[in-house]
Amino acid sequence: MLRKSLEASDILAEEGIDACVINMNTIKPLDEKIIVKAAKETWTIVTAKDHSIMTGVVEAVTRVLAKNCPVPGEIVGIRDFYSQSTRDRLGGWEILEKSDHLTA
Repeated sequence: MLRKSLEASDILAEEGIDACVINMNTIKPLDEKIIVKAAKETWTIVTAKDHSIMTGVVEAVTRVLAKNCPVPGEIVGIRDFYSQSTRDRLGGWEILEKSDHLTA
């Protein structure tokens, strides 16, 4: 989702909105300082991942924000349902990205 997030940042920039993209490729150790810093500077957080939003980085970021700097936010990722296999759909991964709203 890093590439998609950078694309989204570019789209927002064209609309006059500054966005910061942070690559959180691990949750242990979790960089709580950068999460809190970004929340204080932007006053909103979008957490994006290309799989289930039920655990992992979404839960970790939400916990840090709730404890240190509650701000409005949005979660981009696969909701709590079984996704289709790319083998079951013509168009492969790009079709799944669109159906699961994993686009910029």
